[in-house]
Amino acid sequence: MPDTLNITCMLEDKDGNLWFGAMNKGIYRYDGTNLTNFLYKYEHSFFGDKYEKFISDIIQDKNGNIWFSSWNGGGVWKYDGKISRTFFHL
Repeated sequence: MPDTLNITCMLEDKDGNLWFGAMNKGIYRYDGTNLTNFLYKYEHSFFGDKYEKFISDIIQDKNGNIWFSSWNGGGVWKYDGKISRTFFHL
């Protein structure tokens, strides 16, 4: 793991993957071998090119979906293994 990450939240999913949010770096998944970054280049549709990357919470629902929320207005994302959906509230 990079030692420059400021981790804000963490979850171990039912498959043993580690998910963690990092301050201004989006969300990561570590599967024991590979480290994958999600949301790093996500552009908020209401704030233009301002990246919303401060992930404050990660949970997994009973169906296995991973949910992330952004503290600074980026919204809530649902990751089902194939696609990521964004839900906003204004």
